[in-house]
Amino acid sequence: MTQLTVFWGKWLSVSVAAVLLVFSASTRGQTADASGTASGAAAPVQMARFQEGVNYERLPVVVEVRDPSKIEVVEIFSYACIHCKTFEPAVEAWAVEIPNDIDFYRMPATFNPTWTALAQGFYTAEALGVLDQVHEAMFRAIHDRGVNVAEPELMAQLFEAAAGVSPSQFNQVFNSFSVRSRVQQADARGRVYRITGTPTMIVDGTYRVDARLAGSHGNMLEVVDFLVERQRSAGRPAAAADGEAGQ
Repeated sequence: MTQLTVFWGKWLSVSVAAVLLVFSASTRGQTADASGTASGAAAPVQMARFQEGVNYERLPVVVEVRDPSKIEVVEIFSYACIHCKTFEPAVEAWAVEIPNDIDFYRMPATFNPTWTALAQGFYTAEALGVLDQVHEAMFRAIHDRGVNVAEPELMAQLFEAAAGVSPSQFNQVFNSFSVRSRVQQADARGRVYRITGTPTMIVDGTYRVDARLAGSHGNMLEVVDFLVERQRSAGRPAAAADGEAGQ
């Protein structure tokens, strides 16, 4: 009886050990498979440094760009926005380095009458060819000196001091049909872009980037660069690609 008990005890021990060995090997195989699947799934996430819906948003409808032969980047800003003033040096430095396939330009926001008047000043400066002289001066007047340049008379004084534009010339262009039309177009486009704050950047009429999504104003341009490269990888600009293929 004792020998039989010992025999069955040894058999049971060996059987249990074998079962455990098989279970352990199976578990290791499943873990390896799961690990392999996870690493395979994680690779694209690591490659995609920024993610849609997290760091940027896709516009519900793609907005037509002004030059289809280039990848468009638009900065929506306002002279009344202190964040835009702070962001401006980074944008200026970025714009100097952009390649030829990028069409970058600024578009003023028109959230209220004050911002609309400032947008009118922006397009007046463009029409007169003095934007380079006036752009930074507008920011400084509002945020450094507290001047309400949304008042046309004070804005005219700024244009004269910064760019030598006479008040009569300023008033003629400021109140012109073409400038007012451009302000209306900016307002309409801002609604299509679904802009809720400034600064905001639109990439190729397809993606919207702001500080809330990017994490900070400093990160915005990194996300913009990422999206520009994404558009290039997707074959944008198509017109440029067709032209190169035909050469």
